[in-house]
Amino acid sequence: MNNHTLDHLDLDGFARRILFGATLTDKLAPLDEISGPARVPQHFTAPVFPGRPPELRRIGAAEFPTVRQLHDPVARGHVLHFFANHELLAMELMALVLLEFPDAPADFRHGLARTIQEEQSHLRLYLDRMQALGVQFGDLPLSDYFWSLLRQVRSPLEFVTQMSLTFEQANLDYSAYYRDVVAAAGDMETAAILDRVYREEIGHVKHGVVWFNRWREGGESDWDAYKRLLPPPLTPRRAKGMRFDAAARRQAGLSETFIRGLELHAGSKGRAPVVWCFNPSCDAEIVRGAPGYQPPRAVQDLADDLAPLLLYLSRDCDIIQVRQRPRAEWLKHVRDSGFRVPQFVEDLDIREPKLSGFEPWGWSPEVLERFRPLADRLVVRKDERSIWHRALLQHADFAATQLGDLFAKTWAADFLRAWLEAHPETQARFGSPQAVGVTAASPEEVEAYIARLVTAGQRAVVKAPWGTAGNQIQRIASLSDLTAPVQGWIRNQLASQGRLLVEPWLDKRRDLSMQMEVRANGEPKLFGAREFLTDERWRYRGAILGRVSWRLTPEENRFLNEVMPAWRELGRDVGRALARAGYQGPAGIDAILHRTPAGALQLKPLGELNPRWTLGRVALELEQHVAPGARAAWSVVRKDSLAPAPQHPVQFVDATYGRRIERGIFFTTDPQTAKQVQTALVVGTEALQAWSDLTGSP
Repeated sequence: MNNHTLDHLDLDGFARRILFGATLTDKLAPLDEISGPARVPQHFTAPVFPGRPPELRRIGAAEFPTVRQLHDPVARGHVLHFFANHELLAMELMALVLLEFPDAPADFRHGLARTIQEEQSHLRLYLDRMQALGVQFGDLPLSDYFWSLLRQVRSPLEFVTQMSLTFEQANLDYSAYYRDVVAAAGDMETAAILDRVYREEIGHVKHGVVWFNRWREGGESDWDAYKRLLPPPLTPRRAKGMRFDAAARRQAGLSETFIRGLELHAGSKGRAPVVWCFNPSCDAEIVRGAPGYQPPRAVQDLADDLAPLLLYLSRDCDIIQVRQRPRAEWLKHVRDSGFRVPQFVEDLDIREPKLSGFEPWGWSPEVLERFRPLADRLVVRKDERSIWHRALLQHADFAATQLGDLFAKTWAADFLRAWLEAHPETQARFGSPQAVGVTAASPEEVEAYIARLVTAGQRAVVKAPWGTAGNQIQRIASLSDLTAPVQGWIRNQLASQGRLLVEPWLDKRRDLSMQMEVRANGEPKLFGAREFLTDERWRYRGAILGRVSWRLTPEENRFLNEVMPAWRELGRDVGRALARAGYQGPAGIDAILHRTPAGALQLKPLGELNPRWTLGRVALELEQHVAPGARAAWSVVRKDSLAPAPQHPVQFVDATYGRRIERGIFFTTDPQTAKQVQTALVVGTEALQAWSDLTGSP
């Protein structure tokens, strides 16, 4: 059908029927059935979701078949089900662009209409072949990923950048790969359909390339322009599949510079992504012992605010699962500031056939259940953590038993008591085993130890074994503090958790943390110790960055330098104990620098153990983006404490070590979407003073 013929057909009516039609018949209606003089475009408002029959409105994640399953006809039908959904979404999005941009060049609109017609033919082929394989369209839940990203596209250039040069370009790899896989399984009919899709997809990409090159700014390569114009959370990695087809891209008109750049982007050696998720309530999930824990609304809002922090721990080719994707504008700002930006997804609709591993904030029964369907995609190599991940997913009770014990504050207290007994030479600096605290299993035991401490002129802290910092803690200064509500809390915690930890309430001067990585060989890797900040309820409020805290007094600095070798040895012993218990991965030790009743400095070297990712580890990663020698802090503050927001623009320095922040305030989570808290990297004396004046921290 030539352009002259298209001029006499109703593109507006064609697009509306595809976008708003409630049946597959509407979606597949030929353009020449909607003929007549081109109508004046009607007022158009993009729908929240396209019109669909009921069976195609079930949005969710479905498990993509593995290659070894494709001997089964139904599994091959399920592969086509995924492809059919993508064809349908592509048709609907192209129809949306025809309606959204009626003044776009006629040749562009005509090319889009021809592409829709070919996508319709692909969908018909998929539907017929799926039926022959025993699968109906709608048997599986359908992803809305393409729609959610492109429904608010702002220009035809933005559309071809994301649809043609990203999703359709990736389909060159996927269609060719699965064509060969199903052919190897003996299904030549399905292979022939995928081969036709592959050949026609080259033309679809070419249509986008032509207009991309016409509309983009001159003076830069197509690869540089593509990277600049591609909005987060998309990355160029989305534009390729598991087997890179350079020849098809040449046919589509992409330059050698573009092809080479894309092929090498985000893991030139083919590193599969790691899937991350933020579950800070893992302690509560472990206490429950089974999936299904529902945190209070305020806790969930806090988790939503902090979930994007995972991007500072991950790589740009990784995947972060969140309840709500961060704003594209904020992610672009983060990327432009020199940080890696991975892919964010709102569910586990993950098409990548190979994964390097899973990184929840902390392992728990809930995340084991969440990740188990993806276990067969793990690429297991010698000495990699993915070996442990596979073992975890095969033994679900580990997180609720052995791992749960490691999370308990009583484990850390028992370990420290035994370690001090074995290292008596450290007790003058670290305290005696008797000062560590006791584990109590009854209200009478709890109250007896509290009375013993108070009688000796000390105060007491009662801690539930499982609970995040600042939660599930009672402080007792005198016996009069053992009120009925406190006694009720003690009984309730013993009923739910079985025991409580009772410790002396120390005269704290500084909170300190040491981060580590527990490895399969049993020898942990220790990272630097840093001062961290807490509020009056002991909730984490940030960290002082740099090897030497600029807040410490000379006396405190001298003391810590003296005890650091012994503290690091204790840290190594903790890591070895975790490895013997079956744990691998990140961990953090919290310590307390305090004064004794006699006025001497002492370090409690193991106040708490967190066998998971920690905010302290996030702070260490952020420190890598601070210019050497600059004073800096990472701060977590309540949203309402930043009114008005401080005005200290970020200034960067570029050197051999890469882009670093020299001064200013860089928000490490999106202040526009914050519900409970905001986080910021504050660099330079002036910015630190302004931040302190406004928030009281650091």
